[in-house]
Amino acid sequence: MPEHSTTGIAGRLVDEQLRRVSARATKSVARHYGRRLGMWQGCGYPKSGTVWLCQLLGSYLELPYPRRYRMPIAMASVIHTHWLPFPQLPPTMYIVRDGRDVMLSLYHYESRLASSTRNPSAARTRTERFRRVLGPRADLRDVSANLPRFIESQLESPSWVEAAWPQHVQAWLDVPRGMVAIVRYEDLRHDVGAALGPPLARLLGEPVDEQALQIAATRFGFARQQDRTKRPAEERAFLRQGEPGEWKTYFTAEACTIFDQAAAPVLDQLGYGTR
Repeated sequence: MPEHSTTGIAGRLVDEQLRRVSARATKSVARHYGRRLGMWQGCGYPKSGTVWLCQLLGSYLELPYPRRYRMPIAMASVIHTHWLPFPQLPPTMYIVRDGRDVMLSLYHYESRLASSTRNPSAARTRTERFRRVLGPRADLRDVSANLPRFIESQLESPSWVEAAWPQHVQAWLDVPRGMVAIVRYEDLRHDVGAALGPPLARLLGEPVDEQALQIAATRFGFARQQDRTKRPAEERAFLRQGEPGEWKTYFTAEACTIFDQAAAPVLDQLGYGTR
């Protein structure tokens, strides 16, 4: 292997480690000093639209939203998390999305990550997990055939978080509304201002600034998020349309049964229903 390739891989591994350590330190800061420092938390299960939510919050609140940071955050800012609730929460908005669309999006994300050079250790971990869950000969392009086993694995041992989708979402739904506000991804897709305004007003304890909200909605509307022309080619490969209800195209009866058995109460509570 050429020397520059080895150096590049080593650099990315060091970068991964710095980001991992910084995230742990930031969590400790948020738990103990978040409110005092003026931190806000945008939280959600992975692939639920958490990045988009944090962009909207950062714009409205006129706070920085650090991404891919390599040093701990200890300042007034919007932090992006997938954490479970903890005592002394900073102001938190939690985004929910139909768990079946989450599973589909997560499958596509992880299958692309398995062949990516952006994150070497994550790519290796994803490849090994797919082989263990689906078998060494599985064709990752056959989404419908692979989803039942993939969903089972995510319900038993989720990839990026401490709890599977039903438990993660339920934990946040159980938090008193004075500490957290809930927003639905599908409602944001329909109308950012109408979806974000009321929960934001509850967290602020005052009416929202409609002009600032409109600026955030215009600046970070979903159509703008999907403008891929100015993004690096590899980053564009990780972006998808995120259409609500897309799971219906890929879920087999088996996949529906597996997910419904684990998540039906939460799906019903959020108004998504079961198949």
